[in-house]
Amino acid sequence: MILAQVLLYSIRKPLSNFANARMKKSADFLRDVITVFCMVTLSQTVYGQEACTTPSNTPGVCVLANACPSIFKILMSSIRTREETQLLQSSIVSCPQSGDTKACCEKPSKSLPPYLVVCKRNDPQINKCIENSIKEMGVRMAIGDSDNGVKQVEPIFVSRFIDGIYLPMENMVLYMQNVTFTGLSNYRVSNARLIGNEKKIMYDAYYEQLQIKSKIRLERPGMRRMQFAGMMLTGDIVGNYSANAKFTLTYKIIKRGDTEYMEFTTVKINFDIHQSNIKLYVMNSEVSLSENDNYLAALTPEIEKSFANTYLNAANEFISQYTYNQLLPES
Repeated sequence: MILAQVLLYSIRKPLSNFANARMKKSADFLRDVITVFCMVTLSQTVYGQEACTTPSNTPGVCVLANACPSIFKILMSSIRTREETQLLQSSIVSCPQSGDTKACCEKPSKSLPPYLVVCKRNDPQINKCIENSIKEMGVRMAIGDSDNGVKQVEPIFVSRFIDGIYLPMENMVLYMQNVTFTGLSNYRVSNARLIGNEKKIMYDAYYEQLQIKSKIRLERPGMRRMQFAGMMLTGDIVGNYSANAKFTLTYKIIKRGDTEYMEFTTVKINFDIHQSNIKLYVMNSEVSLSENDNYLAALTPEIEKSFANTYLNAANEFISQYTYNQLLPES
């Protein structure tokens, strides 16, 4: 920071004191250099600094006043507006002072991960771009990336019991517990579209091989468990299936201070499950479930709900780190 203070001191005089236009240009250039220097210094020193809230009510850190680009710009102004003076004063009083003057400075925007495909709102091929972006992020969300705030969504857990699925071909009632799904990264995306005026993103996905695992209990229908304990069987269910899914995501634009951010409000998924290969393992025996049984129809609402909740939470956790213009710039 010594270099920044020396350079800052060298240009404190108003620009009107410079003798000619060449010197004015040199001062402008020097000012730009110092601004960049301050931004780099800020990005390197925000960690470990005391947290604060900026006058615009956004998260910030306490740094030397001349190391914050927005405050530095005000300090360099020969004429300050009333609003600028109030901003400067509010930024300074937000931080404890000891020695050099400190100000509350907004944290620099976090850089987007390199694998995120950024789509521009005015791009005539934006729907194709969104397809590519969804595909890349879907793979990352399946495996997770803690360094960039991408929460791992696989395996997906069904949070409650699935009770009373009647299997007519076996004349048994199936109860499921601790149901998990994997294979989420193996999918194709198509027909993606952004409906900007409705703040909605829609796309189709085809999952080639989803895997399911669960603890199960089988009972004969109409039997009282205590009297007919021998008719109750426990075991596991494992298998895989392919599925088509239609996704509809709605979002809204929220503000933190003067900065816009994106937030998903709902995720709706409609699954069409087919080509299943589900097996029950009960008492050291393997039983294949008939596709004529209605277990898929009974499972589908739970699958849709679990997938939607998991993706909604993970997506919002990720995008909350970045501004709206970072994620979906206008041009």
